[in-house]
Amino acid sequence: MGKPIIGFAGLTHLGLNSAVASAARGFKTAGFHEDVNIVESLCRNEPHITEHGLAKMMKTHTENLTFSADPKVLSECDMIYIAVDVPTDDNGVSDLNTIHAMIEKVLNVMDESASLIILCQVPPGFTRCIKLSPERIYYQVETLIYGRAVERAMYPERFIIGCSDPLNPIDPRLKTFL
Repeated sequence: MGKPIIGFAGLTHLGLNSAVASAARGFKTAGFHEDVNIVESLCRNEPHITEHGLAKMMKTHTENLTFSADPKVLSECDMIYIAVDVPTDDNGVSDLNTIHAMIEKVLNVMDESASLIILCQVPPGFTRCIKLSPERIYYQVETLIYGRAVERAMYPERFIIGCSDPLNPIDPRLKTFL
């Protein structure tokens, strides 16, 4: 089995840093974002966010990166990360509508053998509402910090993975990626 192809849906701070780190680690990586202007900038290696080392890493590993405003770019990915930043109000209440909408777009194009990994912050039990076989859904705790996101995406201090049944083996493609 060769290296898996990794997809990221949502190229906000979390998704873009994670996607670029994936490419830097030698994985073919596809990124989907709905904003055409952002995608066009990314295709020119011009990130729309500022993070130390991000632009240089994008330019260095551009051969492993594909960006598109069409979700079909994710159709050949072995694993797709939902990586949108979650809007949260002043009371700490998250608006999950963006995540639900992104998941629906991804489910419509993802390969029937691909795994879905929720990388964004969601409440416990969130993945149970996703219309996909539970064995294909994972939750990965993200640990990025503004100002150190590239470093943290490249060299995470730990991996925390959730799944529907901890007795089932983890997808070998996910193990390879981690």
